[in-house]
Amino acid sequence: MKRTFSGKVADKKLTVYDEADMKSWIASLDGMPVSVTIEKETHKRSNQQNRFLWGIVYKTISDFTGYDEDEVHALCKEKFNPKFLNIVNVNTGEETEERIAGSTAKLSTKDFIEYVEKIQRYFAGLGCVIPDPNQQNFLEE
Repeated sequence: MKRTFSGKVADKKLTVYDEADMKSWIASLDGMPVSVTIEKETHKRSNQQNRFLWGIVYKTISDFTGYDEDEVHALCKEKFNPKFLNIVNVNTGEETEERIAGSTAKLSTKDFIEYVEKIQRYFAGLGCVIPDPNQQNFLEE
């Protein structure tokens, strides 16, 4: 079984927000081997951000280029969210680096904003203006 407890680190000390719940959980595991993992908390993009990406960003590019939204998504992932794989030829031992499209599904809210801004800047240079989500005309649609 796995439980997640949120907290923060301040002055090199961990504070858990619901300490009583965590202590109760720990007590229920008395005598059992456990594993402890601490990781920086990130927030995935919201449903609203996802609707903006597909309904405004990709649709605007699709209308501008003639490509459908799925094609635009694939292009943008490769160009603006690339991942790099190291490939080793088993016969020669030669290493090469291959650029592939990175997933946008798990981008944090900060990384998502940066991803959209890169897309907006690039396509603005081509004459395709993608509105910001806070622009009045977007809010009224």
